Amino acid sequence: MNHPRRRGVHVRFLDGEDAGIQEWAGGEQLPARWDDAQKVIQDDVNLATAIEESKHLHGSPEWEAAKLVFLMIRPKGRIHMLHTKVDAGVVRIKDLGKVAPWLRMDEHELLEAEGAFVDRYGTYIAPWPVTLRIARRAAELQADTVLEEILRRLDSEREYLDQRRSWERGRGEKKVARLEAVARLLHTWCGEETLERYDELEALRAEVRRLGLVVEKAIAALRQNGHRAIAATIERDLGVRTTTSRDRDR
Repeated sequence: MNHPRRRGVHVRFLDGEDAGIQEWAGGEQLPARWDDAQKVIQDDVNLATAIEESKHLHGSPEWEAAKLVFLMIRPKGRIHMLHTKVDAGVVRIKDLGKVAPWLRMDEHELLEAEGAFVDRYGTYIAPWPVTLRIARRAAELQADTVLEEILRRLDSEREYLDQRRSWERGRGEKKVARLEAVARLLHTWCGEETLERYDELEALRAEVRRLGLVVEKAIAALRQNGHRAIAATIERDLGVRTTTSRDRDR
C-alpha cells in the first residue's frame, strides 16, 4: 500500500527466507503492480523455457552465423538475438506485425511456433529453432550485404594471419577456421541466386591473396640479395605491404 507521508510502497514478503518481513520500497524497485504479478511470473517462466532450448548453441557456427545476419540486416534494430552465455539464441522482435511481412513469413505461424510467446510489453520472443528460421530467411533477403561482410572478415583475418610467424599462428588459424565454417553456412542460407557469385568472389579473393604472397616472397628475395631499390619500387608500384616484407627479412 502507499503511505500518505512517505514516498514508496509498503511491501510484505510472502515466501522464502524473508517471508513475513515488511519493508518500504521505492516504486522503481518493483517490476510491476500486484495486479500484474501473474503476468510477470508467466513471462519469466516462458523466457526461462526459451533460454533452456537455446543456450547450448552459444559459440556454434550456426549461432555465429545468425548473430552476423542480425547485425548486418537493414534496417537495423528490427530483430534482436540474445547472445550472452546465459541466454544465447533467443530471438526478440518488438513489432512482429511489421517484421513478419518484411521477412515474407506468416505471422500466425510464428506466433504458434513451439516455445514462442508475446510478453506483457507486446514483444515477440522465441527459442533457437525459430531464431534459426528467421536468420536463414533474413540472410536470403539481404544476401549481398551478409556475404560481403563475411568475406570482408575472412580477408581481414587471413591477411593478419599471413603476417604472423609460424609459432604465432595457432590462435589465428583457429579463428580463420571458425569464420570459414560460418561462411559455408551463410553460403547455403543466402540462396541459389547468390551461390555462383559467392564462389566466384571467393576464388578471386583466394587468387589475389596467393599472388600477393608470391610477390612478397619475391620482394624479400630481392632485398636479401642486395636489390633493395628494385624491391622498394615493386612495393610502391604494386601496393605490397612493406611492413610484412621487411619483417620477414629480419
